[in-house]
Amino acid sequence: MVQRVNKAESLNGCRRNLAQRADMVALLIRHRAVVIVAAVVLVGPGAATAGEVALAVVGWWSAYRLVTHASSPKLIAADLCVHPACSALFHG
Repeated sequence: MVQRVNKAESLNGCRRNLAQRADMVALLIRHRAVVIVAAVVLVGPGAATAGEVALAVVGWWSAYRLVTHASSPKLIAADLCVHPACSALFHG
């Protein structure tokens, strides 16, 4: 027997699918950019020692996130804490 899906359930499924894809795109853009910047800065001369350590931490974190593609709320919260904290160390 074929089960009918009403329009509201179908739209919720579409929205959920769109939100999952948007989360993945945001993760890829954010972390690819961080990995590229970390690699360029760490290879170039003139970075401060604390800045190098902070950038290395952020670079490794972003590389880990790109490899795992995990999107749990705890990891997203960690993203929102790690990047600004290490950025403040690098610029401060």
